[in-house]
Amino acid sequence: MRNYLHVNAVPVALDRAAVRVVMQSPEVAKKLPFTASDGTVVGVVGSGRPFIGYVGDKLTLGLRGPGCPDAYRQESVTGTVPDAAQAARSTRLAVKELRVALREDAIETRAAFHRLVAGIPTASFGCGGV
Repeated sequence: MRNYLHVNAVPVALDRAAVRVVMQSPEVAKKLPFTASDGTVVGVVGSGRPFIGYVGDKLTLGLRGPGCPDAYRQESVTGTVPDAAQAARSTRLAVKELRVALREDAIETRAAFHRLVAGIPTASFGCGGV
């Protein structure tokens, strides 16, 4: 199954940024929390409602965790940040890096499955082999 994550992040004022989670597959939450190369953290929010803002000194994007309701899809949520344009760029970069990490995990999982299947003799599937 493909891991889908589509997040829009835009500045709406000098000190306000908005995020909207368009699509997030449940598999994405298994990779969270995730820290991007610039220090932006993508974490889990228990309520399922997206979040953007600073937690401590780290810009944080909160996404739906496992078992959270998907009731907030397509809902735009704003957060106060010192520089909204930079926060939106950092958020987009973090989501992009998270997608790459998810894709690499999926490739490794498929490769491990193929290695496993290649090592199983035909007889174990009940196909009449020896």
